[in-house]
Amino acid sequence: MRLRLVEDLAGEVLERKLGHKRRPDQADPAAIYHTSLYLNEAEWALLGDLPGCCLVKVRRTIQAGERRAAVDVFEGPLEGLIMLEVEFRTHQERAAYRPPAWVGEEVTHREEFSGGALSASSGDELRRLLGQFDRQSPL
Repeated sequence: MRLRLVEDLAGEVLERKLGHKRRPDQADPAAIYHTSLYLNEAEWALLGDLPGCCLVKVRRTIQAGERRAAVDVFEGPLEGLIMLEVEFRTHQERAAYRPPAWVGEEVTHREEFSGGALSASSGDELRRLLGQFDRQSPL
């Protein structure tokens, strides 16, 4: 479960959401069912007081090759991590997609790069993870 606050560039709140992601096939982290409940300010405040891990990122939408994609620029302990997320409707679309040359390592199947795992990661843990990649990668 996650709470998500979506703001515009001026800091105005656009959405407050409670989300749940579930994998229909545990062996395939690329396939995800996602449900969102939209919250009012009071509901957001009530749930926000519960204990949990925090992940802060700025998301921008770009064109990545032939597809629209989200670029997440992480802040706080994960500063320096930038991830590209592209959504597909079918496995065939996913198999046919070729990311732009500037995209680094594929991490879809690496659980330590899931939102839940990243929210509990420290800066030191992130540096250890990134140290496993080819230094020529844009990461």
